[in-house]
Amino acid sequence: MGVHDMHSRKGMNIKQMKKKVYNVGVKGICNAYLVKGDCNVLIDGVPEHCRSQYFENIKKLVPDMSVDYFICCHAAPDKCSVLQELLDKTNAVVCASAAGLKNISEIINRKFRQRVCKNRSVLSAGGAEFVFFNTPYTPWPDTVIVYEKTEKALFSGELFSGSRNFSEYFSENFKGREKYVSAALDIARGLDINNVYPAKGEAAVFSEVINEYEHLAKPVCVDANKITIVYASNFGCTKAMAECIKNVLLRNGYNAECFDAQSNDISVICEKIYTSCAVAVGTPTCDRKPSQRVWELISKLNVSLVSGKPYFVFGSTGWSGEGVNIASETMKLMRMRRFAAPVTAVFTPSDEELEKLEKYTAKFVRFVSEVQNA
Repeated sequence: MGVHDMHSRKGMNIKQMKKKVYNVGVKGICNAYLVKGDCNVLIDGVPEHCRSQYFENIKKLVPDMSVDYFICCHAAPDKCSVLQELLDKTNAVVCASAAGLKNISEIINRKFRQRVCKNRSVLSAGGAEFVFFNTPYTPWPDTVIVYEKTEKALFSGELFSGSRNFSEYFSENFKGREKYVSAALDIARGLDINNVYPAKGEAAVFSEVINEYEHLAKPVCVDANKITIVYASNFGCTKAMAECIKNVLLRNGYNAECFDAQSNDISVICEKIYTSCAVAVGTPTCDRKPSQRVWELISKLNVSLVSGKPYFVFGSTGWSGEGVNIASETMKLMRMRRFAAPVTAVFTPSDEELEKLEKYTAKFVRFVSEVQNA
């Protein structure tokens, strides 16, 4: 059976996806599904501001609101806020991972009937058969995906979301979690799936989308011989330090790439850092903070892709020097591996300060080697 609009009037748009599967979500915002049968099963909720349309859609299909189960693929306020009203109207059992149930309890702050979705556990409900698979970090720690055997349907949560613009959605939600996505895709490959029903975007034929998603899930390859240097420089002083660092790295056999954060695309620099074995970040102090562009760069870094990566911070200081320390501490909090306290020069780096920087960088080279060989 194809996809059919059952009702299309202002405030409501229900789509029948399969014989027993209906999309009761809000078009253009998010999907939620109702599997009808002797038991009625809801899969996911909608944001608070879509609550009325969600319940209107459900009541059109189940006038007496006899919902038996509510399956939550991952627990977040935009999925669970409707539970307050649903539990007031029904005696539904809430199904989620153990972590998901704990989060739901904290979101709605009330007691409720619950069932833990253990990995590969089965829920038989009114002729439907749901199999749960724990797929943590796709992208949330408490995620489960749900396979319904009789319809050969996969309710995939955030996986396969994005209205077929998978690349952009993947980059925003799964970057750095490729190994977890690959594990989930391996599970999906082992199932007899006809269609995929995601949390956002359009339903898809599984065979038409799996290859693209597997391509996106390829892990980032780190070049063990590449170190990225990125800096901002108001008067050329920090730039001079960056050039000194680059020369030391080149002499030690590294492919050292140097980027001015003020004239290069931050997203491009981030990608360079992800594929580097280490990074050096240079910043002056601007109003007792790092340079705005360096701050933007650090904020944009994907923690999963820089965790454990060796780094150090450098910069020219003048009237004050807080910028380097703020940058260095922030990167440490992102679980990057700090080599040592920041190295600095006062205004234009002197010959003595450059010599000190050369020795510092040479020690950093040895540090990177030790990390790689650990």
